[in-house]
This record gives sequence, C-alpha cells and structure tokens, in this order.
Amino acid sequence: MRAEVKHRIDTSQNDFINLSDMNIHDGEVEEIVVAIQKQCPQVSEISLEQNNISDQGAAILGNQLNSLVNLAKINLQFNQIDKTGAQALFILKKSHPDIIIALHGNLITNTGEMAKIENAAANFSTSPLKR
Repeated sequence: MRAEVKHRIDTSQNDFINLSDMNIHDGEVEEIVVAIQKQCPQVSEISLEQNNISDQGAAILGNQLNSLVNLAKINLQFNQIDKTGAQALFILKKSHPDIIIALHGNLITNTGEMAKIENAAANFSTSPLKR
C-alpha cells in the first residue's frame, strides 16, 4: 500500500476515513479494505471521492465492506463506476439497509437508473463481477 494512503488510514478518526483525491485505482482497493477492517473496524463513513475506482473496485467494496457493522455512508462520487459496479455496491444494502452510497459524477448518466440498479442489486446473492 502506498505510504500516503496508509498514513491517512492510520491517522483517521475512528468513525471517518477520508481517502478522497488520492488517485486510488482498483488494484489498491482490496488492500485498503483489509487495512480499514484492521485499523478502524468501527468506521461509520468512508470517503473515496475523486479517485480512479471502476466497476472492479466497486465489486470489491460491495463484497468486503459488509463486515464493518457501523458503516453508514460511503462516498464514491467522481470515480469511474458504471451500472455493474453500482449494482455490486448496492449489495451492501442487504447487510446495511440504511447505508448512504453516494455515486454522483460516475459513468451512470441517467439518474432514474439508480432506483432500478438498487432494486436489481437486492436480488443478487453475490457480486455480479468476479475478481
């Protein structure tokens, strides 16, 4: 893990981790999630705004963040997430029904599509993407 990402996780408040605007890409997401689970298991908000996370990284987040029992918000605005990644993220609603997933500024241009994505994701038992 890059030193600046590790530093932000290590020095985060227990309830908020800000990893915005750090040029994070899909290949880093799994290692970041593992570090968060170890360092800040009580986190309630994670900001990954303005990075380079695409559908693959979104699928990792959707599959692995369910262990964070206090997670209430994940900000993924202004990344590279499309419909498939959004569906993978909304799987978090099964374990965190009230979670806020912020996706503004990604590759989904039809805002009406988000309700359909959330609905469809509720029917998935696992992420539609394989790593």
